[in-house]
Amino acid sequence: MIALDLDNTLLTSESTLSPRTLAALREATARGVLIVFASGRMVEAMRDLAEEIPVNAPLIAFNGALAWDLKAERAVARFPLACEDAKAICRMAEERALHIQAYPDGGYFYERENEFSRYYEEKIHHAGKALGIRMSEFITTDVNKLLIVAPEETCSEMIPEFQRAFEGKASFFRSRPVYIEIVHPSVNKGRALEALARALNVPREQVIAFGDEDNDLPMLEYAGVGYAMENAKPEVKARADRIAPHFAQDGVAQVIEELIRKGEMDW
Repeated sequence: MIALDLDNTLLTSESTLSPRTLAALREATARGVLIVFASGRMVEAMRDLAEEIPVNAPLIAFNGALAWDLKAERAVARFPLACEDAKAICRMAEERALHIQAYPDGGYFYERENEFSRYYEEKIHHAGKALGIRMSEFITTDVNKLLIVAPEETCSEMIPEFQRAFEGKASFFRSRPVYIEIVHPSVNKGRALEALARALNVPREQVIAFGDEDNDLPMLEYAGVGYAMENAKPEVKARADRIAPHFAQDGVAQVIEELIRKGEMDW
């Protein structure tokens, strides 16, 4: 099984799959390897990419808050953020004039369009919906995740403040320098990957994972071999088993090609 973060790991800077990467992933699946996308993105923002290969295992969405089977169109597992906690987090963000987005089942929503909503939409190639009301008013049920998009320095300042205010109720971490991901405290990519590997009878030592950010660390540490990209944060690289070439150089594809040449993907 190969578990893959998307942004700044598998995808190009235009958020697409390069021809070389597509060829490597298709060759891996032809050899019986399971391909798992593991991202902070929602299912809708991964579906087209997954179908290009096509992937042959469930998607891990929202940093592990949801595992989704594309073939059966059903949730394999879901660990949402409680409604009242989500509303309170939104209120705190609104008091600080931060752009915050909510992800219930299906789509994503925010108060009004701005530079942050446009930046995010450009990165994932999937439009959200501006509601004209505050997210703290919009949320009436549990949500899969919340996301703050803000300048990098602001994210650095805000994460500790939010963590103190909602200790034990939510987790706050980065998936990009300008994103603060917010999920249930039990959620991470590593736990979701472990659950999928067990359900699909894949031994831990036969799991490989690739990532570049803090939210990828639990996944890299669970895998039998965890690869940090050359462009990853220093602390992520320090805790990974191995380093893959830069994402802009098709680093994931290079590693898969080498493993195939060595006969390590013949199952």
